[in-house]
Amino acid sequence: LARPCGRMMGVGSEPKIPAVVRMGDGTRYAGLVSNFHPGGATLRLKEIDRGGSMVEIHDLDMYEVHAIFFVRELGLMRSHRKADPEDTVLPSGTQVRVLFEWGEAMEGVVDAPIGRRPGFFLKPATRTGNLIAVYVARQAVARVEPLRSTAIA
Repeated sequence: LARPCGRMMGVGSEPKIPAVVRMGDGTRYAGLVSNFHPGGATLRLKEIDRGGSMVEIHDLDMYEVHAIFFVRELGLMRSHRKADPEDTVLPSGTQVRVLFEWGEAMEGVVDAPIGRRPGFFLKPATRTGNLIAVYVARQAVARVEPLRSTAIA
């Protein structure tokens, strides 16, 4: 997971990373995430409104979190990002399609076997968009399908 830019870092505190969180009941929160640890008990999210002001601080139960979409900038405040030729390089790992239990699908790259971990990271095939990576909780997955028989080096 890429480190957030300097303006998201607090002096002497944990990084605050822009993210959109999807809960098991379908609720979505957009804001700044801190204290994220795969397999941890809670996730702290400072919810941000459309104007960029903090709405509320949530301590979310990680068992209820189904996906965390880590982004470069919150979509509500996003400026257009120019593509960098180096950003089109595929990340290393295995290309997969993840079918979520709520009916959506997403393609990307996983860098380690999924196994029995509580969740895994799915990275977009290119880095030209706003999405950095998605932490996918195991309970959110209906199925994972490999897209290629060989891993990307």
